[in-house]
Amino acid sequence: MTTGLLMPLGSLKALEETLPNTEFIRVHKSFIVSIHHVKSVEGNELNLGKVRIPIAGTYKEKAMKALF
Repeated sequence: MTTGLLMPLGSLKALEETLPNTEFIRVHKSFIVSIHHVKSVEGNELNLGKVRIPIAGTYKEKAMKALF
């Protein structure tokens, strides 16, 4: 079974710049997520089903705009 998590070889900043910002959002210094996999937002976490990803304060406003 796969969780859908990927570990890029380059920097997340470089990856973030290549991904379409209409489908992916940076939510933490260590995480970029697909908008389509977000099931819900619970406090400062994204629920992706079996995986929960923290939302850092510096990314929260932008993430909420992208999701809602």
